[in-house]
Amino acid sequence: PIPCVPWQSQTSGHEELLKDRAKLEDTFKDKVEGVSKLTGKQTKVLSEKVAELKHEFETRKVQFASVLREANLDPVVLNNLTLKLEDILGTKNQQIANVKLEIARVGKAHDDLVRVYEARLPQLGIDPKHLQIETINPPGATTAPSCPPVL
Repeated sequence: PIPCVPWQSQTSGHEELLKDRAKLEDTFKDKVEGVSKLTGKQTKVLSEKVAELKHEFETRKVQFASVLREANLDPVVLNNLTLKLEDILGTKNQQIANVKLEIARVGKAHDDLVRVYEARLPQLGIDPKHLQIETINPPGATTAPSCPPVL
């Protein structure tokens, strides 16, 4: 049998739930606005950085073209030089990407090994806190630690 609850207590409980709901909605809206403002600021900073880098790229491109004009190189030689330079840069960028992947793979292997040891040590009667082995990536991280940019 369902116990009888006076309707006054049901109403007050309902009102309390509505107040809690309104409070949660306000908190949610405040958090969304805060995140939106933060994201807007980050977007602005990144946009400014991109504009700055584009300007720097254009400046260097003009300087490079000026140097090439001063060198009086044949257009065919210049084109071959540009293609070789682009090929070298592409190769180096691929090597950088491969090294970053290898760093991530080795870091994950290290972290997995640390977790296995930490799980096994108590079975051997050793407190893992005494060894203080640190992982490279914290638990739950989805990416490897960032590498410094290569210039």
